[in-house]
Amino acid sequence: MSYFFIALNRTDGWEEDMKNFEYVKQTFDAILVGKNKIKINLIFFGLENGICFLSDSTVVKYMSENIPQFDHRERIWYTLAKEKNTTVWSPLYVDANTGELVTTLSKPIYIDGEFIGVLGLDLLLTTIKNEILDIRYEEAGIPLVVERNGNIIVHPEYTVGNKSWNDTFPEENILNIPSLSPLSDEIFNASTGFEIVNMDGKSTYAVFAPVDEINGSLLFLLPEEVVMRSINDTINHTIFFLILVFLFIVLVILLFVSSLTKPVEELRAGAMEVAKGNLDYKLDIKSNDEFGELSKDFNRMVERLKKTTQELKESQERYKSIFDESTDVIYITTEDGRVIDINKAGEKLFGYTREELMKMDPAEFYENKEDREKFKREIEKKGFVKDYEVRFRRKDGKLLDCILSTTMIKKGGKTYYQGIIRDVTPLKEAKRQLDMYNSLLRHDISNRNQITLGCLELLMEEDMDEEKKELIK
Repeated sequence: MSYFFIALNRTDGWEEDMKNFEYVKQTFDAILVGKNKIKINLIFFGLENGICFLSDSTVVKYMSENIPQFDHRERIWYTLAKEKNTTVWSPLYVDANTGELVTTLSKPIYIDGEFIGVLGLDLLLTTIKNEILDIRYEEAGIPLVVERNGNIIVHPEYTVGNKSWNDTFPEENILNIPSLSPLSDEIFNASTGFEIVNMDGKSTYAVFAPVDEINGSLLFLLPEEVVMRSINDTINHTIFFLILVFLFIVLVILLFVSSLTKPVEELRAGAMEVAKGNLDYKLDIKSNDEFGELSKDFNRMVERLKKTTQELKESQERYKSIFDESTDVIYITTEDGRVIDINKAGEKLFGYTREELMKMDPAEFYENKEDREKFKREIEKKGFVKDYEVRFRRKDGKLLDCILSTTMIKKGGKTYYQGIIRDVTPLKEAKRQLDMYNSLLRHDISNRNQITLGCLELLMEEDMDEEKKELIK
């Protein structure tokens, strides 16, 4: 059985090339081992001298009987590869043996830089069709293969029937289909993209991409409802996934926040306890982070606060003891004289209760109200007065001689007077009595001196010697 065909207008020297037939046949057999995987229908090796080796002897027989004038060197798969000088895909054509639509992958072969022929592989359109028609999306969609000129060469209703390929497919052209005709320019220009078209009253996505090997494009028609259903499913799945992610993030945040808020809450509780006066409260945060350090600082602060509070309490007690037990009046008044605080010595001195004193106008205490104004001018000028003498009137009307030592204090934008009143009435009375006694004593002594002088003068008039007179003088 022959596996080669010799063109009638062959060149000389082909007998020598036939010696390589066994090598070529072995190469064909090796390629055909994977035939079912790569869908190869026929392998052929056409030489420039007119010999064409083929992998199927029935094809050689058919050509010898039906196409005696066949010359592979004139076929497009040969001329195109030779012209382009690279691996090419031929346009679709009708196979002379099977009558099926075929595309050929062909590659020019060189030996020592000299062109000797073309190696080709035939792929039947039925193989292409079966592969393409398996394309589905969500079990829907219509796949089409369209040539650059618009001819549809693969579609779901594809059948050869009694028509040849040449008769069948030129009639199927997207230019003749109103809903697809707007895509003709995109197909012709080998563009990639999609358009929304109207197919049988339904909005349909038309997705297209060029397939250079067949000099055409793959066109996939998918109803919009399928696309939207898929998108909605994707959105729903995405939303569900995002919800799970969100819940996970929230859980992580809650755990993280809890790890932060727990020591913060302990600090807050500690601060509340300290604010209530519990200075024995201690935080027990033993972490080695900032909260642990803050806990130690908090405990040290409370310890210092406790010590300071104790010292302040002791100081207040000492002040209160001095304030309450002082025999001098200690008082605090506003700038206008309203009593804010006064000790028990003040109640005793003026004869009023503490409550009465805090309601009274200080001018009522002065015997001479002008002394009050003079006191204010003096303290406003210097900021203090010392040993200021004034006379006060008790509740029972008794007058008191007193000495004021007062300091002006400004606090919170207000002015206060803080001072001491000492009752010097007994001293004044003692001084008056002493002055009176001194006056009487001086008068008595003066009288006695006058009597003595009178007696001495009488003696001088007596008759006595000079020595006695000198002694009297």
